[in-house]
Amino acid sequence: MDLYLQIGSARQLTFIFDEDISSKTFVFLIRKYKGARKNIVKYTNQSGITVPIYSTTDIRVNILAADVTEIEEGEYYWELRREDLDQPKVVGLCFFSFDAKS
Repeated sequence: MDLYLQIGSARQLTFIFDEDISSKTFVFLIRKYKGARKNIVKYTNQSGITVPIYSTTDIRVNILAADVTEIEEGEYYWELRREDLDQPKVVGLCFFSFDAKS
């Protein structure tokens, strides 16, 4: 799944699962490339990831403008993983630009 994000702009991403994830903890990472050790952006259930009260299958990742202001234009790798699993649940490429598509 590819994401198109605008440098310096906030964005909310919603992920819907076919299982009850309301008691699970997640981490959302953006890295320069797959396998990179350094996280450019990292959100957790305590900071940036929320589960809406009305849902047991949705999570929201709130990308803050301040966290993506210094990112250079280009292609990055992102993943959303449950913290109790060894592998990501959802992955893809993330394209940052100053005039991103919606």
